[in-house]
Amino acid sequence: MKFGIALPNYGANAGKRQILEIAKAAEELGYFSVWVADRLTVPEPPNQSWSKVNQAVYEPIVTLSFLSSVTERVKLGTSVLVLPFRNPLVMARQVTTLDILSGGRLILGVGVGWMEEEFQAAGVRMKERGARLDESIRLLRDLWEKPMPSFRGRFTEFTQIHFEPKPSQHRIPIWVGGNGVIALRRAAKLGDGWLPVGCMSFQEIGEKIEFLRKKANEYGRSKSEIEISSPYLHPYGQDGKSMKLIKKDIESYAKLGVSHFMPSFVHNTAEELIDQMKLFASEVIPCFNNH
Repeated sequence: MKFGIALPNYGANAGKRQILEIAKAAEELGYFSVWVADRLTVPEPPNQSWSKVNQAVYEPIVTLSFLSSVTERVKLGTSVLVLPFRNPLVMARQVTTLDILSGGRLILGVGVGWMEEEFQAAGVRMKERGARLDESIRLLRDLWEKPMPSFRGRFTEFTQIHFEPKPSQHRIPIWVGGNGVIALRRAAKLGDGWLPVGCMSFQEIGEKIEFLRKKANEYGRSKSEIEISSPYLHPYGQDGKSMKLIKKDIESYAKLGVSHFMPSFVHNTAEELIDQMKLFASEVIPCFNNH
């Protein structure tokens, strides 16, 4: 089991100092990965709880590029980058550069997005977002893996271009975000991993994993090709979960096939979050230290 930490690149706790301190603490404490979210705009009135307090958002690729220069081992993930309102060729260059400069540490989590105001502001039709995401994933693969790629799609077309250098990982892992049937099918067909949204019961996530694996098999892929992540809400929250129960929960997720775990801690400041991370790292992670 591998463990990841979400960084505050948006909302009330967003800031250079907080992002830097938490990322460095995650690496020092033995966490496998750190993750940043994506938000292009915040409408007025704000439509999310965090944006009603503070509308600040730090761009994910730039943020991870900054962190790549002050960390050495921790994986750098996007959870999730909304590809449909981004130019896929420009995006390919950005994420390739980040992967190289970070020493091959990028995990590219992608999704279709959901906020209509963002698509309107970006000048992209929201109803095309699924088709754009599928095409962008295929385009990224061609640019990364073919010596002189050509591409003909619905939204992008080019013939025999040079795209150098290639990523350090050769195949940057693409994890698909979303809980719906279409997202699961996309992960099964095109993804190297699946990023669920929000916390689910064991039964619900188990059913979705079973569906994901069934579809992967239909596409001729094995379950080992698709890594499965899961968020875990407030392990030290008001319900006072004991360490024993937390470990039991993680073991239950692992039995379902979850291999990457993202605890979400109750905190008001970066310092409180780091304290929770330290406790989790000392009491829980050593019990699953096969990563």
